[in-house]
Amino acid sequence: MSTVLLGGFELFADYRENPSWDVAQALAEQCRTEFGGRVRFVSVRLPVAFDAGAAALAEALIREAPAAVLLCGLHGQNPFLDFEQFGLNAGQQEKAHHPAETPFPLGEAGPAARETTVALPPLVRRLREAGIPARISFHAGTFLCNASYYQLLDWARSHDPPRKALFVHIPLLPDQAARHFEATREALPSMDIDLVTRGLRLAVDSLLGP
Repeated sequence: MSTVLLGGFELFADYRENPSWDVAQALAEQCRTEFGGRVRFVSVRLPVAFDAGAAALAEALIREAPAAVLLCGLHGQNPFLDFEQFGLNAGQQEKAHHPAETPFPLGEAGPAARETTVALPPLVRRLREAGIPARISFHAGTFLCNASYYQLLDWARSHDPPRKALFVHIPLLPDQAARHFEATREALPSMDIDLVTRGLRLAVDSLLGP
């Protein structure tokens, strides 16, 4: 039986909630029901720290030996599901708390960027046709989401043929955006969890397809 690994992250910065973990768990549960015993779905929660996050992801990849991986991260200012095309060989601490820090390489011997092993244009087109706000994003930034993606794509491309690996940035959920506004007075976009999981369920099809 093949395994699909679905990942989310812990809290970070000024966000009191991170929907990526809620979504990863909800999607795993939905897929277990739909696929029955044909595919195994496992969710993992990653720490928001470069060393600890890398270690946790490496451990999960070894332990679960997945056929495909979908990682979810939070982009609080983003009203779309952003499917990331590249992971960059560049890391940077969270800017709000380290504004002067310059990016550093994640792997001295690694390429400048690694590209997803999933065909994004047909996937994003399918989501849009289903009425789900989605787009292709060029890269996953320079914070921990990007570091995890760069590491994941190295793992994916170390197999022959390469394993399917994808990273998507999601908005806050509506109740989370409301609580964030109450706490900070910062108004952020949101997306209902049913809409998010509908979109990512279509992404699972791409992960399991040819």
